Amino acid sequence: MAYVIIINSSPLTALGSLSAYRFCQALITNNHQISLIFFIQDAVFNGISQPEFPYDEFNLNEAWSEFAQHNKLILELCSTALIRRGINQDQLASGFKISSLANLYTILAADQKVITFH
Repeated sequence: MAYVIIINSSPLTALGSLSAYRFCQALITNNHQISLIFFIQDAVFNGISQPEFPYDEFNLNEAWSEFAQHNKLILELCSTALIRRGINQDQLASGFKISSLANLYTILAADQKVITFH
């Protein structure tokens, strides 16, 4: 059984995105499978390629990209949430792709464990 991770908090204003990142690291470390990491609502800001972080702060956007690349995962961003926030394909970081709620629901229809981070 694999995990589906749903994240809906901004990387700049809440700890949900950071908690999700750490949880995903722990899953992989303990040999669990992640079938999907889906970013919705303000969490789509995790997928921006050039966020402006102070030099002394952890760059969560970059960390997600590296995590996905290292573990051969795809990070999916809700298309509707992107449109509502004025984010387009050219602004996405490596490892992120635009997806839809329909794709999320299709994957949820399988036998999955779902964890949501706010």
